[in-house]
Amino acid sequence: MAILAMLGLVSAGLFVAVMMRVPPAPSTSDQGAVAHMSRPAGYLGSAACRECHSEIYRTYQQHPMAQSMATVETASEIEDYRNGTEFQRPKSRQYRVERTAEGVFHHELGLSIDGETIYDQKVPVHFAVGSGRRGRSYLTQQDGTLLVSAISWYTAEKCWDLSPGYQPGKHQRFERVATARCLECHAGRIAYQGTPTTDLVQQYKSVPFVEFGIGCERCHGPGESHVARHRDGLAESTDSIVNPTKLDPFRRDAVCNQCHLQGAGHQLRVGRRYHDFRPGDHLGDNWTLFVMGTGVGEEGGTTAISHVEQMQSSSCYRESRGKLGCASCHDPHSVPDESRRREHFNSRCARCHEQIDCALPASERQAAPSRGSCIDCHMPRLSAADVPHTVQTDHRLLRSPHPPPDQPDESTSADTTAAAEPRVFDGQEAPIAGWEVQRAKGLMLAEVIQAGGGKPLVDQAEQLLNAARAVRADDVEMLDALAFIRLNQGETAAAVEHWHRALALDSQRQGPLDALATYFQSQGNETEAAKYLQRLIKILPWRADLHFRYSQVLERQGKRKQALEAAQIAHRRDPSRPAVCRLLLRLHNSLGNRGQSDVIRRKLRQLEGR
Repeated sequence: MAILAMLGLVSAGLFVAVMMRVPPAPSTSDQGAVAHMSRPAGYLGSAACRECHSEIYRTYQQHPMAQSMATVETASEIEDYRNGTEFQRPKSRQYRVERTAEGVFHHELGLSIDGETIYDQKVPVHFAVGSGRRGRSYLTQQDGTLLVSAISWYTAEKCWDLSPGYQPGKHQRFERVATARCLECHAGRIAYQGTPTTDLVQQYKSVPFVEFGIGCERCHGPGESHVARHRDGLAESTDSIVNPTKLDPFRRDAVCNQCHLQGAGHQLRVGRRYHDFRPGDHLGDNWTLFVMGTGVGEEGGTTAISHVEQMQSSSCYRESRGKLGCASCHDPHSVPDESRRREHFNSRCARCHEQIDCALPASERQAAPSRGSCIDCHMPRLSAADVPHTVQTDHRLLRSPHPPPDQPDESTSADTTAAAEPRVFDGQEAPIAGWEVQRAKGLMLAEVIQAGGGKPLVDQAEQLLNAARAVRADDVEMLDALAFIRLNQGETAAAVEHWHRALALDSQRQGPLDALATYFQSQGNETEAAKYLQRLIKILPWRADLHFRYSQVLERQGKRKQALEAAQIAHRRDPSRPAVCRLLLRLHNSLGNRGQSDVIRRKLRQLEGR
C-alpha cells in the first residue's frame, strides 16, 4: 500500500481522534455506480496537434508541464555538476553526483568514524523528474522497475540534498519505488509491460515513457478520433476532443485536480487504474479521494500539494459559485516571465475586483515585498514542510495575509482547519456507492495502521472493510488489509487464510507474498518461506532485503554456497547493512574462505563502529 500523504499533515493521535465515527453499513443491494473497467486509449501524442495548433504547441514547449520528465541526457541543464556535488547527511554517509561521458551517476559512500570510505555504491540515473523550476529528482531503471534516487537538486538554494521524504540515515536509499500514481502525474504517457495493476510496483518497457512531458491529451483527451474527423472531413460527426473551459465547474477543475489534488488519502475506484482518467470525467469516476484541512500548519508551513484545498477554503472561490478555477489565474499553455508576472496576475484579480480598490495607501501598497503585486500580498510564499529548500504559494487568498492568532482571517472558511475530519472530496460529483466509500476509508485506515500510526483504528478499519466485503467478498486489496488487521489482533491463522485467498485471486500480489514469506520464516518453515521468497525475488529482484532473507533461509537449510550467493547479491545492492555483513562473515567462515572473511570482518567493524 502507498503511504498516506496524511501522515505528513497531522499527528497520528489527531487522525485517530477524528476517525472514530463509523458510517452505517451499506445494504447488500447497494452495488450501483461501480467504476467501469479500463477504456480504449486512442492517444496519438502531442506532435499530432502541432499541424493545426503550431503556435500553441510552440509556446507550450516552454511550460513546466511540458518539461516534467526527460532523460538525464536531454533534460535542460539547471543543475551544477561542477561545484558542490558532495554533501554529508548524516556524517556517516556522503553523497556525490558525477556526470561522465557514460552518463550521470549518484553515489552513496559509507564513512567510518575516522572518515575512511567503507563502501561506495554507484548507481546510474536515467530520468530527470521535474522541470527544474523548484527542483528535480531522478529515477534509475532497475529490472523493469523505476526507482527514486536518494539525491535531488533544489533550484532555490542551488544545492544537492536528500530527496523529499528522505530522513538522514533512515531512508530507502536507491530502492524507493516510483509508483504509478507519481509517474502518471510526472510523465505524459507510460509504457507499461503488460496490463497495469493496482499493486505498488509496476513493470515497464525498456523505454518506459511513450511521451515524456505532460502533453496536450492530458487536458484535452485522446486525439485519435479528433484528428481522423478533421483529416477525413467528417465535420458532422461528434468531436471527441475536450475543451476544459466548456465543462461544468467540477469536470473543468477535475482536469487539473487529477494531479494537483493529493488530499489526505485516496483509493482507486474498483476496476480502475491510474491511467484511466479522461478529461471530461469527474474525479470520482476514478478515485475515492479524501481531504482534510488546508495543509497549512500552525508554524506557517504547508504541504507541497495542497493548492486545491487552500483555494476552496477562500471566500473568492466560494462566492464565485464555480466560476473561479485554476485557469482563471493560470494559463495552461504558458507561464509569464518574471518581468510580466505582476501585470499578468494583477489583471487576473482585476477581473473580479476591478470596482474594489485596495484599502491600503498607495505608498504602503508599493512598498516591499509586494511592490504593488496582489498575489505577493494576499498569496505569500510559504515553506513546503514536506519538500526541503522549497516554497509554495499560499492559495487561501487571505484578505489579511498575517492575521493575529486570536483573529482568524474571515476570508477563509472555518471548517477547513487541520482538525477537520477527513471527508470524501465534494468536488468529485460522481455517485460512489456507500460500500465503496467504506472500502476506501477502510483501506486508508489500514495504511495508517501499517505505518504504525493508528492502533486504536484497528476495530474501525475492520468494521468498514467487513461491511464492504458483504458486497464484494473477493477483493484483493481488502483481503490484504484485513489480513494485516487480523495479524495485529493476534489472529495469525485468520491472517494467513486471508493472504492465501488474496493470492488465489492474484498470484503476483506483492503484499501477501511478502507477508507469507515472513510468517513461514518466523515459524521455522524454511521450505515454504523459500518458495514465497523465490516468487518475490522474481518480481522484485532489486530488493536487497529479499536476497538477505532468502540467504538466511538457505543457510538454515544447510545450502551454504547458495546462501553465500544470495548474501553477496544483498550486499551489492545495499552495502550499508551490518546484518548482511554478519551473515556473509558467518558463511565465509563456514566455507573456509579465510581471505574473504578478513575483508568482511574489517568492513563489519567499521560499520558497527559508526
